Amino acid sequence: MLTVMMALHAFGETPSDSVKVYFRVGQRQFDPALRNNRAVMDSFVNIVRKANEENNIEHLSVSGYASPDGTSNANERLSALRCDAIANYVAEHTGISRGLIETIPGGVAWEELRRMVAANHDVPSREKVLDILDNTPIWIFNPEGKIIDGRKAQLMSLDRGEPYRWLLKHIFPELRNAVAVTVFYKAEMSELSAQSEISELSDLSDLSDLSDLSDLSDLSDLSDLSDLSDLTDRSYL
Repeated sequence: MLTVMMALHAFGETPSDSVKVYFRVGQRQFDPALRNNRAVMDSFVNIVRKANEENNIEHLSVSGYASPDGTSNANERLSALRCDAIANYVAEHTGISRGLIETIPGGVAWEELRRMVAANHDVPSREKVLDILDNTPIWIFNPEGKIIDGRKAQLMSLDRGEPYRWLLKHIFPELRNAVAVTVFYKAEMSELSAQSEISELSDLSDLSDLSDLSDLSDLSDLSDLSDLSDLTDRSYL
């Protein structure tokens, strides 16, 4: 049933290709020479250029983040500037309209930081760091509305700053990116691509005939299925 649902969604936008690029500390300019930025972006640009020529692109999104080492306002501004840098780069090198590229600056990537800490057992005082990330608000105010503490401050003071210094060296560089550049295609799934998806799903092997997915408004061709009474309670939907 997964493929049937995928085919039904074929008439909405479909995110398909996404890449991540990195920035130098405190910099807003995209540097193709940094790490594998050039290879990653060249490949992505070629994909977008071809899809644009075929008029298959719905829109693109650029989501930007920064690491906690810096003031909150500065991080948010930097994130927005990096998003714009990548959006402009993609538009310039693919010919796609800048108006089709959405930028989503996100400030400090707290959720991604939490995921990376949880996955890395080398983080000093790892459980304490996770507790701060899970339970400490970004800002803590006194009754007068003045900021008196917060998540970053507690990370910096934890165990004489050792965990924060480790994060600064090993984790924060991974957060300094203009990130996930994602292309959303016009979802007009061809019969051929739908059939290709079906062939890869072994759990649909009981279907006797799914040769025609061009019109899914009539599911009479699926009469060989033993039970279609409940499509909502399937772990793979």
